[in-house]
Formats: sequence, structure tokens, C-alpha cells
Amino acid sequence: MLERALGQIEREGQPPVAMLYFHPWEFDPGQQQLPLGRLSRFRTYVGVDGSRAKLERLLESRTFVRAVDVAQSLVGVELAEFPLAPAENWSVAGAGRLTFGPESNGEKSTVWQIRRLARELRDIRMKTSPP
Repeated sequence: MLERALGQIEREGQPPVAMLYFHPWEFDPGQQQLPLGRLSRFRTYVGVDGSRAKLERLLESRTFVRAVDVAQSLVGVELAEFPLAPAENWSVAGAGRLTFGPESNGEKSTVWQIRRLARELRDIRMKTSPP
């Protein structure tokens, strides 16, 4: 599934960039298992034995760079705009999760909306971070 998603990004993405994140436990078949229900246990632990080999194949088949290098290469590049939910419908849930209210009305993203969200996230981090 990941290979198909990356292929689609290469064909259709402008710029064709993806950021991948993996949890360390996804590569440790010897880890102590948590007491989870059947479905959660299945989702969490099935496939861990083969995940290291899959990662190695992925790393061999693609080119990877640091996120900061991608960001620097995009300075001055006009990026696509996409509709967002109106800013008045944005809220930040616990742990910094972004949630949206009613359906988007097609409003384009603006600098002030993004700055407002950034301030909300910063405020949450300051409230939840240890001193």
C-alpha cells in the first residue's frame, strides 16, 4: 500500500514529496507486548516480523532527503492551494490534534488562518509541557 501511495505522489504530487514516520516498535519483534484487545493486538503486532525487510527494500528503492532540505528547496515555489474548513470552525483537541467543524465552504487557506492555528498549538504545548 505504501509503494502505491508513493507512486501516486510521484505521478500527481506537486512537488512530489512525502514525509514518512515510523514508530521504533514497528521494527522490534522481540518487544514486550501490551495487554491489548484482539483487534488492537492484531493491528499492532501482525507484520512486525517482516517490517525491517520491507523498510530496507523501501530505502533501497527510493531517494530520501531531510525535511529541512525539501523546505529550503521550496522557497519561492508557488504551491497548490486547497480548500480548508473556515477558521472559525477550527479547534484544537487534546494533545494538539486538529479537528474541523462543519463541512468546508471551499474557503482558501490564508496566512492568518495558519498563524491562528499555530498560536493555538503553541498555547496548548505551553500548557501541557512540563516546566
